[in-house]
Amino acid sequence: MCCQTETLTAIFDVHVAFRDPGIVPMFGGMFNALLGFGDCFLEIVSPTDEGYEQDSTSAKLLRKSGGDCGYMAIFGVDDIAHTAPRVAKHGRLAMGPGGDWKIGDPLDKPEGKLRSIVLQWHPKDFGTLMETEEQWPPPGDADVPEGAWLPAGKRWQEKHRVRSSSVCEEFAAVVVAVEDPHTIAAKWSDGLECPLVGDGLTMQLTGAEQTVRFETIEDNGGKSGVVGVDVYAAPGKPKAWTGEIQVHGIKWRLVDRAGAAETPQMYERINPAGAPKL
Repeated sequence: MCCQTETLTAIFDVHVAFRDPGIVPMFGGMFNALLGFGDCFLEIVSPTDEGYEQDSTSAKLLRKSGGDCGYMAIFGVDDIAHTAPRVAKHGRLAMGPGGDWKIGDPLDKPEGKLRSIVLQWHPKDFGTLMETEEQWPPPGDADVPEGAWLPAGKRWQEKHRVRSSSVCEEFAAVVVAVEDPHTIAAKWSDGLECPLVGDGLTMQLTGAEQTVRFETIEDNGGKSGVVGVDVYAAPGKPKAWTGEIQVHGIKWRLVDRAGAAETPQMYERINPAGAPKL
C-alpha cells in the first residue's frame, strides 16, 4: 500500500488526511490511507498478511483483477431510513450495522452525539461494492465542515485548511464497468433518486458537480467494477497531463468544470525526441 499511496500523492499533489487504525483488524485484516481531494476522500486499502492468509474479500478481488483495482464507491445520503429501502428493491445488503437494526430503521440522532449508519450493497447486484452512509451531525452543519467523514473526524480539515493541490480539486466522476450498463444505471438512479442524463448511462448526483458513468466490461479490457475516476483540474493552472493515464488499475482524467477555460498541458513530452536519456 505504501507504493500506491506515494504514487498517488505525488501525481495529484495531495496529502494523507487520515489513517484509520480501527480498520486493521476488520475484513480479515486491512491497512488503509485516506487521501484528501478537495472535500472528498480517496481511500486506499490493502490486505495485511493475515488478510491474504484468511482469503479476505479484498484479497479475492485483487486476485480476480490480477493486481491493483477499484474497490467501491461511497456516497453520503440525507436519510438512510428513506434511501435504504429504495436501494434494497434492487439488490442485497452485503454489510450493515448488525444487531437489531433492519432496513428502514432511522439513524439515532441524540443531541451532542456523533452517529452514523454505513451500508454496503452487494457488487453482484450493483456492479461494484456500493456504500451509502448517513452521519449525524450532517456535513455542512455549523460544527461539521463539508466533506467531513465521521471516522476521520474534522481535525484533518482543520490541519490542512490552507493545503491545496497544484494539480486538482475534488472528484468529478467515478466510472463503473458492468455487463449491462443500462440496467445497472437504472438501479442506481432509482435507488439513490438521482437522474440519468445524456445517453442514460450517466447519473448526476444531487446538488453536486459529480456523476457516475456506467460503461461495458468489454470497453474496459474485461475489467469490472470501479475502473475510472475523473478529478477536477486545479483552476487557472497548467494541467499535469491531458487525456487519460492508467495508475494502479484505474484510468484517471483531469477535467475542467463546466464553463471553465481549458488549460494547456504542463509538458508537451516527458522525453522529447533527441533529448538526452538517463
